[in-house]
This record gives sequence, structure tokens and C-alpha cells, in this order.
Amino acid sequence: VTSSIVYQMADDTSPVLFYSDPKFSHTMQQRLTCNSADAEMFLRTFNTQPQCARLRIIGRSGPAADIRGLIRGLRFRELAWYARQRLCTILAMRRSRRDTRLPSWESIMFDVSLDLTPFVTGDGRLESLSDGTRLEQHLCAQNPLEVLILSKQVEWPCWEDIATNVRQRLRALGFPGEVEVRLEAREEVLVYRNLAWQNFVRSRITQALVLISLVGTIFWIPYLWLRMKTVRIESRFRISLDPARYWEHLP
Repeated sequence: VTSSIVYQMADDTSPVLFYSDPKFSHTMQQRLTCNSADAEMFLRTFNTQPQCARLRIIGRSGPAADIRGLIRGLRFRELAWYARQRLCTILAMRRSRRDTRLPSWESIMFDVSLDLTPFVTGDGRLESLSDGTRLEQHLCAQNPLEVLILSKQVEWPCWEDIATNVRQRLRALGFPGEVEVRLEAREEVLVYRNLAWQNFVRSRITQALVLISLVGTIFWIPYLWLRMKTVRIESRFRISLDPARYWEHLP
């Protein structure tokens, strides 16, 4: 009886054919819906510009310095950096008094992200013809448990030049540790079919009922393993910003 009620609640009579669920996304996405099985309309709805594109700079303190080597090499700037970092670590440890162990020299010293979202352009072209074929097949598929993952990748040619300049600039300022620069510009949208059976299967109430039913679990898990299918397509966006000009505006 409970399953029948849950199934009736899962039956959505709206004209929506496909929808995305922000709960299964790592970015702050809105719930998107599409009323058409047309490929162009589908992409216009879900293949919007990514909401997360950033240049991430992570600075890690290197291994313990060879103090004698720094002195002999007259590398007083690096020596001062290590001494200041070690002093700050000891003072922080004494204030907290929670852990008597000295932290590792491999700890993260800073983690900065530069937002690139305003510079993302393009309408999200599909990466290849095979992506378009998979999309058409998915729109016409009869399997209600087939879902689609739309992976959006933002390209920025020659962004490695910015990474090199950042490392050199920090080294010139006296930072002796390791600097990692990443271009984090990928976003994925998970699209579901608005069908009663699909909504019923994904319902948390249904999953809870299956877990408390040992007999139901024996048949449910193999069924999902056989019927659930994921289709992945990829699209490409670009960052319309010259790396040299971008570097000039950085402080």
C-alpha cells in the first residue's frame, strides 16, 4: 500500500520531459526543466555556460630547509621565510594547546582562487559528432532509468603561461615552497526523465522501503544493475581573455 502511494506521488502530470537535480551537483546549480525532446531545445536548456571557472593557486611549504645550506648560499630571504613560518607555527600551537606535535612542512600555506566565470563565452559546442549521436539516441530511448551526464569543459589556450608567471612571481617575492596552479573549469549536469517509474525508483521513500525489506533488496539491486544506464556527452566553452592581458591586471 505504501509503495502504491509513493508511486502515485511520483507521477508528475506536468509537461516537463527532462529535468536536472541540483542535489547531485557540486556547484550551485538551479533546477532546469525541458518540455521538448528536440536536441536543440535540450541543449539550449541544459548546456548553459558553466557557473564555476577559476584559476586556483595552492602554495605548500616545502620540506625542512637545510639551514647551513641556506646560510652558505647566502639565501637569507628564504632563511627568513622559513624562520618566520616556523615561529608562527609554534606560537599558534602554544595558543591552541590542542596538539603538541609540530605540523608537517608539507602543509598548505595558502589556497587562492581567481574567478574566470565572467570571461566564459560560447554556446557550448559538442565535442564530436558522436556526442550528438548519443544525445539523439538518448532522447528517443525507451528505458526510463537511463540518465544523461552533460559534461561542460572550459578551454583557455595558453593558460599555462599564467601558471608559469605565478610561480616565478612568488619565487621572486621569497616564497620557498611549492606552488600548484590549476585551471578548474569543468561542470557536470545530471539530467533525468520525468517519468513516474524513474521518479519512483529515485525516491528516498522507495529506497527506505527496499532497505527494510530483505526480500525486496534481493530482487531490487539486480534489477537496478541491469536497467540503470548512464549516457555521457561533452561540450566545450572558451575563455575569451588573453593570458598576457590578464596577467597585467593581477596585483
